[in-house]
Amino acid sequence: MSNIPHSVTSVANQKFLSYDIKWTAPKAEGSFTDAHGEIIISDEAITISSSSSTFDLLTKIEIAYSNLLYSENNSSDFNLAFTPDIRSVDADLRLRGFDILGLFPFAPIGSSKPMHMKLTGRTKFEGHVVKSLERSVNEKVAWQDDCVGMKASGLVGEVHLSGIKLNQLLVAPQLTGHWIFPPKVLS
Repeated sequence: MSNIPHSVTSVANQKFLSYDIKWTAPKAEGSFTDAHGEIIISDEAITISSSSSTFDLLTKIEIAYSNLLYSENNSSDFNLAFTPDIRSVDADLRLRGFDILGLFPFAPIGSSKPMHMKLTGRTKFEGHVVKSLERSVNEKVAWQDDCVGMKASGLVGEVHLSGIKLNQLLVAPQLTGHWIFPPKVLS
């Protein structure tokens, strides 16, 4: 871990480490050829960027810290620790002929050639964590009556699909919708 570049930030007399991790996959094949990326972890966000010749992914997860008291060795001395809480998630994925069947190497029966299913287009998700889906659904996502009675926390956001093609078939020229991740998915 000492090879990972990091810095220390002091906030309210507490120190947070910041990491910048760069990675490459020189032996990757198929849609992951020349894949590389970066993960930046700071006290405000976790940013993940990855790309190859067939995709670009940029994700930002905004976090905040809650104070948590814990005891070491069951003693009466309490130490202050911080646990990150996810506040929002933004993800932007651009595909340029990403072969999803290339992830599962197989050939159709009676053929020595592999089958290809290439995706092209853009998917964008912008969401935030809400403490009560009941309130959020009533105020922001009234489109889904089934969720009005829910009382839980979760990730609620909008999904935008544009120019989604499967090989040559245009599947989603322009679609927008809402997505709810229940708390069990987030833990």
